[in-house]
Amino acid sequence: MSSPTVMEPTPPGEARNAVTERFSQHPIAAGLTAGFFLWSAFPPIEWSWLAWIALVPLFWLAVQPGPRRWLYLSAWLGGLVFWGAALSWVRLADPTAWFAWIIMALIFSLWWPGFLALTRLAIFKLRIPLLMAAPIIWIGLEFIRAHILTGFPWYYLAHSQYRGLTVIQIADFTGSLGLSFLIAMVNALIVDLLT
Repeated sequence: MSSPTVMEPTPPGEARNAVTERFSQHPIAAGLTAGFFLWSAFPPIEWSWLAWIALVPLFWLAVQPGPRRWLYLSAWLGGLVFWGAALSWVRLADPTAWFAWIIMALIFSLWWPGFLALTRLAIFKLRIPLLMAAPIIWIGLEFIRAHILTGFPWYYLAHSQYRGLTVIQIADFTGSLGLSFLIAMVNALIVDLLT
């Protein structure tokens, strides 16, 4: 007879490394997941709780070493998934508006690799922790997007929480960018805890 084997619990650090190793083999999946999760936080699905974890895969890309080409491609594809789905209402305005929908999605999807580039610069060159760099850069880009050219102040992180009356009360003092900052900071905190 063989003796029973005792299973040892996996140390928390090893479990975290297994998750990050799995994603590091497929950075494209991280970007696509972030795009889909963030879109799901807005109407028509309205799973607003997803906003609090949706950017974790994108922020995780910011702290990854390795071939940058795949990281930026992943961020762009995630942005394309989000903006393509979020702006799909544009094509319903007119039978010929599908062209505007595609152009808008392509242009706005470029913000995601831009965010990734600025965040990686802050983390690796300026030595700013992700917990501070990611929220500041994210809301900075939301602010810029709202004011460049004619502006497009839609789909802020804060807008996903419009039904959460308790959490949106901080917008009285901080505006919607303050709530976006809080949501981005929670996402960055999760990445810090996982890595």
